[in-house]
Amino acid sequence: TVLEKEKLRRKCDIMARQIDNEYKKDADRLIYEKFIKEFSDRGESFFVYLSTEKEPDTKRIIEFLLKNGKKVYAPVCMGKGIMKAVRLTDLDKCITGKFGIPMPSEQNEETEKPDIAVIPCVCAGRDRRRLGHGGGYYDRFLKKAECISICLCFEKLIVDDIPVEQHDLSPDYVLTEKLIY
Repeated sequence: TVLEKEKLRRKCDIMARQIDNEYKKDADRLIYEKFIKEFSDRGESFFVYLSTEKEPDTKRIIEFLLKNGKKVYAPVCMGKGIMKAVRLTDLDKCITGKFGIPMPSEQNEETEKPDIAVIPCVCAGRDRRRLGHGGGYYDRFLKKAECISICLCFEKLIVDDIPVEQHDLSPDYVLTEKLIY
């Protein structure tokens, strides 16, 4: 299964790099609108990944949540498979962290139990299975957090068969620009 996952990651990484800017721009807007409409009022504290350029954009979501008085936490990778949720108060105060992923520059308050977690993926399925980047960071975090989890994914990266292992957790929702699975 580990080999199957790596093969699928490589395939989806190529697919993600082929997504054109116009599609991404429209998809980002639709994902943002769906998220705000369906989930922004479901909690007071949100753990939200800081997106890279080939992932659905979370910056607008974070800005909306901050503007509307929600507590926002962002991931900080500490070591092998260990991630903290650190309070984010200003997107402009982020630095590039481990694996080239943005993270809060200040060590603010932390939480292990946000109301909602917004998580990334390499690809996802209609059955809500999610293939992550392979470190197990989000699986470990979500196991402790016991919160509503929402995976953001481009519809072009929805695949039919995602191999899973016993430790892999499925999000409660997979949100694309077209549907919420």
